[in-house]
Amino acid sequence: MALERRNPLPRGIYWTDVIGTKVALFHDWRTSHKATVKVRGTQESGTITWFLFEVLEETPWPPELAAKLGWPTIAEQGLKQNPPQADLPKNITDQIADALPTPGQAASTLVNTVYFIAAGAAAYLVYTFIKEARS
Repeated sequence: MALERRNPLPRGIYWTDVIGTKVALFHDWRTSHKATVKVRGTQESGTITWFLFEVLEETPWPPELAAKLGWPTIAEQGLKQNPPQADLPKNITDQIADALPTPGQAASTLVNTVYFIAAGAAAYLVYTFIKEARS
């Protein structure tokens, strides 16, 4: 699967997932380019609507639209429905959860940090004591 990042979009068949209220943005774009864009299929799954569409002639996909909807994906030949979710990357919340330490790792890091601070404070006190003893 490859994203099409050129603007205007060249002739071809593309698909995109649109989340929630952003569906209206896609419909507005499609309506304003009804002579050059044909929707070939849609699927809804919860708050996500999948669109398969054909660009008949070069059609603008403005940067403002790309910022809100992302770039369309070039459809593989014969695609008629949303690709299986197993082929898609993990969602952002799973990626964040994988990057965060477990509670045990976090507690271990905290304990090590406290030991480091305590050792530093003890070394400073010894240094201060020796310095004053020499004076």
